[in-house]
Amino acid sequence: MKSPTVSKKEIENSGQQSGMQVLLVDDDFFFREYISLLLEEAGHKVLKAASAEEGLHILKTHPCSIILTDWMMPAFSGLDFCIQVRRWEQGYHYIILLTGKETSAEVVEGLSAGADDFIKKSASPSEVMARVKCGARIIQQHRKLEEQKEKIAQLAERDPLTNVYNRHFLYTKLPGEIKRSKRYHIELSVIMADIDYFKRINDGHGHLIGDRAIKFFAHTLSENLRQNVDWVCRYGGEEFVIVLPNTELEKGVRTAEKLRTILERSVMTTENGELNFTASFGVAALSSLKGVYEMESLLQLADERLYESKNKGRNCVSF
Repeated sequence: MKSPTVSKKEIENSGQQSGMQVLLVDDDFFFREYISLLLEEAGHKVLKAASAEEGLHILKTHPCSIILTDWMMPAFSGLDFCIQVRRWEQGYHYIILLTGKETSAEVVEGLSAGADDFIKKSASPSEVMARVKCGARIIQQHRKLEEQKEKIAQLAERDPLTNVYNRHFLYTKLPGEIKRSKRYHIELSVIMADIDYFKRINDGHGHLIGDRAIKFFAHTLSENLRQNVDWVCRYGGEEFVIVLPNTELEKGVRTAEKLRTILERSVMTTENGELNFTASFGVAALSSLKGVYEMESLLQLADERLYESKNKGRNCVSF
């Protein structure tokens, strides 16, 4: 196929934008190079494949937002390629079919296979780039929606003051952790922690300092646990729950004692000077429940042991 001449004016009129990574699949070398030139002039990075099989391999190793694929290719057509991409895809891809087909039945067939748009191979450079630009806008909007969904999901499971998990997340996640522990016969421990004499901090320093103390406490807990394994939830007020998967009671007690000691030695700087406070801890493990693997029972036992620590004079660990 003879490639149309690409004029600088047509490229400029196509409307350049921030580049994306584009996968171009076409068995015609000259047409493939022609389309690549258009896309690269517009600021896109182009990965080229001479067959649908090669295109799938590239796609699985290199993330591409936009895909342009020829419809008519030997052995493995563009329609087959679209179907395979939609079956496999991780994240959304905007697929444009390059074709000479244009009847209603053929358009329906292409869209049903997973294509988002069509470009006739005889189309002008400005039309090609306009359709790619349209696809880029849709990809950008899709990314924004995904980011918003992620933020909403985070707000639903995070405490706004401390950014640790909230009580709703605890009630959603902990039952699954308990089931997993029971299924694989592994231990799980829970620590209930509470700031000592928190009312004195609020009354003596004000509620803003009280909030900072809660944030300081949450940060101290989070930073001194196994990252991506243990997790912290704000249970209410100045009380927190720490979940320790695959952890026996003895190790849970050692973890609580480590946290207690770190907090006791830590100092929080405020506008009114340095502030030091302590916390009390209660530890419970699934093995302590004597076969009753229920979230409520586990949390209740940890809470009872927390109050044992309070009754002993605070700043200690009970189990």
